[in-house]
Amino acid sequence: MSHVDVWLRESTATSLLQALSTLRRLITFHKEFVEDCLDDLVQLMQRLLSHEAPPVRAAAALGVGDLCVAFGDSMLSHMQHGDNLDASLLLAMIQLACTSTPVAAAAAKASLGIYATRLRQASVMRQLEHYLQYPVAPIRTKASLLLMTATYRLS
Repeated sequence: MSHVDVWLRESTATSLLQALSTLRRLITFHKEFVEDCLDDLVQLMQRLLSHEAPPVRAAAALGVGDLCVAFGDSMLSHMQHGDNLDASLLLAMIQLACTSTPVAAAAAKASLGIYATRLRQASVMRQLEHYLQYPVAPIRTKASLLLMTATYRLS
């Protein structure tokens, strides 16, 4: 992925947004073309969630939501990075929903809503419970709100 890092550094926000738009269309309409590289897509989205440009972060957050819709419960293993909570895609999404600009925060909240309402309820709840003891208060608050959404959704 070192060539991806170089590409991300050298690309403008406009070109990244165009690439993300194309990628989101592929995920939505032709998921069979991208399902073999789901691990790489998740890593790319996680890197773009910390991009300096808020529109790129927002597009990446919406891309994560698209991945959750397209691949469903298979995204659960990608949202949590083993026991390392600080390296998880879920934490990156929660942080974006808590601390970013309004457009990126709204996109992250929408994608987290998809995660909390569409994926396997017991697994989502188990993943979110890890963040109820997280040292940063806004993360705990957002995790508890998502846990409530996951708990009280209609199954």
